[in-house]
Amino acid sequence: MLVILFIAQIIAIERHRPGDHQNLKTSISQQGSATTSTNTSRLTATSPTSSTGRSRTLHIIQCLSGHDPYFIDEWEIGFKSILVNAPLDSNLHVHLIADNNAAAAINERIVNSKMENSVWRNEISVILHNVDEMLPSWRLFLTDALTSETSSRMWMDDRVGIGGYLRLLAHRVVVPYECGPGCADFEKRDLEQALYADTDVVIIGNLNHLMYTTAKVLEQTKQEGKGRPLWIWNQNSGFLIMDLMQFERVWELAATIPNVIKNSEEKMKGDQWLLAKVQDNLRSQNTTAIMPEQWSTHTGHGFRRFPQNLYIKRKQGTGMLHFTMPSSFGKSWLDMGGTDKWCKSSRSCNESAVEPGGDMDKVRRTWGLAEYYAKLSWEWAIYQGGTSRLRPGERNTLKYIKRKWHPDSDKNKPPIQQQYSLKESKQLDQEDLIELSNFCGDNKWKGTQISCEERAQYLVSSYQMSEQNAKILILENGCKCSVLDMPRV
Repeated sequence: MLVILFIAQIIAIERHRPGDHQNLKTSISQQGSATTSTNTSRLTATSPTSSTGRSRTLHIIQCLSGHDPYFIDEWEIGFKSILVNAPLDSNLHVHLIADNNAAAAINERIVNSKMENSVWRNEISVILHNVDEMLPSWRLFLTDALTSETSSRMWMDDRVGIGGYLRLLAHRVVVPYECGPGCADFEKRDLEQALYADTDVVIIGNLNHLMYTTAKVLEQTKQEGKGRPLWIWNQNSGFLIMDLMQFERVWELAATIPNVIKNSEEKMKGDQWLLAKVQDNLRSQNTTAIMPEQWSTHTGHGFRRFPQNLYIKRKQGTGMLHFTMPSSFGKSWLDMGGTDKWCKSSRSCNESAVEPGGDMDKVRRTWGLAEYYAKLSWEWAIYQGGTSRLRPGERNTLKYIKRKWHPDSDKNKPPIQQQYSLKESKQLDQEDLIELSNFCGDNKWKGTQISCEERAQYLVSSYQMSEQNAKILILENGCKCSVLDMPRV
C-alpha cells in the first residue's frame, strides 16, 4: 500500500514535468526545513465556504531584502492596503519572505502596529518567513540556472537584488509550510491561485473580486482546451497569480531552452526577463494567461507619459495600482511629492490643471488614491478592514507567525520526500512483474531525447526508489514496448 501511495505521488510529477532531468535534480535539491516561534496548528474554517464546504483561503506573497527605511515604508503601505481590502468571503494568509535585515524591520513594524490578535471578519494569518540561511544555496541555484561556462556569470538585476528573485522560489517555502505532511485537495486548490505582489503595489479594491476574476480566467483557459497556466499576468512580474503547486516547472521549462537563458550573454537576467523568455519561447506549453485590466494597472504600461489617461481607461475602476518608476523619481513612490510627480514629470500632463476634469485632478482621482493608505493609521486600518466588517457572532483574531528556514541536513533529499516522507516497504507482486516485462529502456521518455532507462535511473537516484518501481512508474510515458517487441514471461 505504501508503494502505491508513493508511486501515486510521483505520477503527479511525471504527468506535469517535462524536460531536462539533470536540471530538475539541481532545482529540487535547494529545499529547507523551518522552525517556528508561534503555534502554527491548522485553523478551522468558520463562515466563508465553497462547494467543498470549506473556507477558501487567498495566499498573498511579498518578498523583501534589506531594511532601507523608504523601502520598508513602501512595503508597509502596500501591506496595509492588503489587510484593509482582505477578501470579504475568504480567509487570508499573507506570506512575507525576507532576509535577516528585512525580517527584523518587518517584525518591528508589525509589533508597533498592534495588529496581532486584532479582530477581523474572516481568519487572517501573517507569516514572516526568514529565509536568510537559504540564500547561499539559492544564489548557487540561480547562477547555475541562469548562466553557463560560456555566458556571463553576471546575472543579477541590481535594481531589485536577490529579493527580486525570491518570488520565483516562493513555492519552495509556502507549499511546505501550508501542506505539512501533505496537501489536501482544498489546500492545493488555493495554492494553485496564490497572488504575488511587489512592495510598490497598492490594493484599492476588495480582493474578493481578484479571486472571482482568477476563477473566470482559469475557466476560460479550460474551455479553450488549454493546459492550466503556471502564472497569470499582463507582462509585469510585480503582480502575478501563481500556481505554487506546479511552479517548479518554470525552472524545468527554462532548462529546455539553454540557448535562450543559460547561454544568453544578456546581463541583468531578472525575474520578469526569465518569465517572458519561458512564455515567448515555449508557446506550445500554454504557461501563462492574461490578467484582466482591472487587476493590471502598472505605471509602466503607458501611464508614465500619460498618467491622466488612467481616469478614462479604467472608467469602471481598478483593483490595484503598481508604481514602477525610474530612480529619478525618488526612493519610493511616495517620495519627492508622492503621486503628483507622475504628472509633474510628464510633458504630456498639465500639472497646473487642478480643476475638476483637469490633468492633475485626474491623476489625483486615480493614482492619488494610493496615498489614502499612507495617511491611514493602523488603528483606523484595523477598524476599516476588520472591526467595521464583522457580522453578528464573528470574532476571528489575526495571527502573526514567525518562521526561520534552515537548509535541510540532507542536501539531496527531494521535496516529495521532505513533504510526504514516503518509503517503499514491500516487494513487487506478480502483477507488477508482468507490467515490468513491458519496459523498453531504449524508448524515448515523453518524446524527449532522454531514454526511458536514463529516466528510470534518475528516479532511482533522486527519489530512492527501487529500479523496478521506477520502470513501472514511467511505462505509460512512452516506455512500454510494442506488442511485437514485448518479451515473453
